[in-house]
Amino acid sequence: SRNPFVIALRHPEYWQRLVGTGGAWLLYDFVYYGTTFNQPAILEKLFGKVDSLWSNCLQNLAAGSFGLPGVLLAIACIRGMGTKRLQGWGFVAIAATSALFATVLLAAPSNVPASFACMCLLITALNWGVNVSSYVLPTEVFPAEIRSSFFGVSAAMGKLGALLGGAFFGPLAAGSEGLPTVFILCTGVA
Repeated sequence: SRNPFVIALRHPEYWQRLVGTGGAWLLYDFVYYGTTFNQPAILEKLFGKVDSLWSNCLQNLAAGSFGLPGVLLAIACIRGMGTKRLQGWGFVAIAATSALFATVLLAAPSNVPASFACMCLLITALNWGVNVSSYVLPTEVFPAEIRSSFFGVSAAMGKLGALLGGAFFGPLAAGSEGLPTVFILCTGVA
């Protein structure tokens, strides 16, 4: 049979790789989309309610622009580190910056510059290792006859993580200790 799932049934190692690529993508998208979908609310908690759409756009643009250096750095690192190591270190970077952000929010909740700096570091970490390696790793670990199907299943698992992260972060962040709780969760997930 040319059906990729029938082919994969004969090779249990492909399913293990799928759990690895899809599971990592799910966890990453949970943190990434949970953070980015709720970025305006996070910025509002840091800076207070802005009076204009233009100010809101500028705040989000300033914070979001820290993702580009992360992606460029990942592209520069991927050959030297390898995709799997880049992904592993990417999760470490996300966990470390999430923990730092939660710590700053708990220890100095009124220190807006420190909180904003932590958010920018987190956005850089989110766009570094795992962002790039999630797309590359499935193309490296699956043979050609199942690659596109298992890449698609891995991506779908990621979108499930995005859905969960986008849905859970808003309600979690709503409380008085919400943002630190969100980033402690991010640390654990990463």
